Amino acid sequence: MGDFRQKTLQRSTAELCGLRLDQDLPATLRVHPAPPGSGIAFVRRDLPGGPTVDCGLANLREQSRWSALAAQGVWVHHTEHILAALWGCGIDNALIELDCDRVPVLAGGSCSEFSRALRTAGLLTQDAPRQVYALTAPLYL
Repeated sequence: MGDFRQKTLQRSTAELCGLRLDQDLPATLRVHPAPPGSGIAFVRRDLPGGPTVDCGLANLREQSRWSALAAQGVWVHHTEHILAALWGCGIDNALIELDCDRVPVLAGGSCSEFSRALRTAGLLTQDAPRQVYALTAPLYL
């Protein structure tokens, strides 16, 4: 049986720099540890006050070719690869700091560089139970 406690990072990742997918401009991302129960959130350091956008269904915004989140008029685009890396590493709580509204493209568009940076920062098991959901019927969005 697996460990059903929440996880975060031991320390912040190094800065990860790449290009914005649909704009030939630079983008930088850094992932920080977060307390138990806080979940995954994006913080936009390029905007006054550094507003956050929580990663949750209520903030999911339909796009034709990528995933996006928005809250209170603040958008974050191209979230799929960093979120896949966090899930693959078993991280429940993290703060993802961005310097623009787009997650940078790394390693030709895969999540491998994100995963490598997360593993290098190290995982920390937190003293809080992980919420585990069991689907009993198909879920359609």
